[in-house]
Amino acid sequence: MIRLITLLGAGGLLLTRPALAQQPATVTPPDTLHLQQVLDGPNPGLVLPGKLAVRKVLGGRARLLLPVDFQPLDRAALEVKYPRDDRPQEVYSDAAISVNLAFQQKPVALTQAQITPALAEQLLTSIRRGFPTAKDYGHGVKTINGRKVAYLEVLTQATDTKVYNLMFVTDVNGRAAIATFNCTEDQVKRWQPVARQMLNPLQVP
Repeated sequence: MIRLITLLGAGGLLLTRPALAQQPATVTPPDTLHLQQVLDGPNPGLVLPGKLAVRKVLGGRARLLLPVDFQPLDRAALEVKYPRDDRPQEVYSDAAISVNLAFQQKPVALTQAQITPALAEQLLTSIRRGFPTAKDYGHGVKTINGRKVAYLEVLTQATDTKVYNLMFVTDVNGRAAIATFNCTEDQVKRWQPVARQMLNPLQVP
C-alpha cells in the first residue's frame, strides 16, 4: 500500500492561504506572480478561462495543458500561499491568484503497476479523513498517452467557502508526481471543463 499521508501531506490536499483582500484588475499578467499579489488576494473580475497550450512542468519532466495566461508563483509567494513545509515545487495561477494548478514530486516510490483503482480509493479515503464532508465527483484511473494516471475530483469545505479540487497522480522517474487544480465553488461551472482538459496531452519523457 502506498503511504498516502506521505504522498498527499497530513491534510490530504495542498492547502492554500486564504485571501486577505481584493484589488482592482490588471490587464496583462506578469511573467511571474509575486508575493504582494498573493497578499492582495483574489480578484474575481479576472477569473475567466482562456486559451490552453502545452507547457513543460516539474522542471521539464512532464508536459500538459495550461491556460496561456497562467504564470508561476515566485518563491516568496509560494511560501505565503502554501505555508506548510511540504509545499508544491511549482504553482501556476491566473492573474487573480484565485485559480491554481500545483505540482509536487514526492520522495515516494511509485510505479505504473501501483497505479490502480485501489490507489484512487485510498486517495479518496485519505482526503475524507481530513475533510469528512468532501463531495466525490469521481475517482479512478485513466490511461493517457499510454500512461496510467490516478485521479480524484472532490469538493471540500474551507474556512468560508467550498473548494473544487481535481488531483492527478502518476509516476515520473520512479517517484510519485501530483498535480492539483483548485478553484472556489462559485467558479466550478467555468473552470471544471477546463481542468478536465488539462491532462489530455500528458507526456512524461
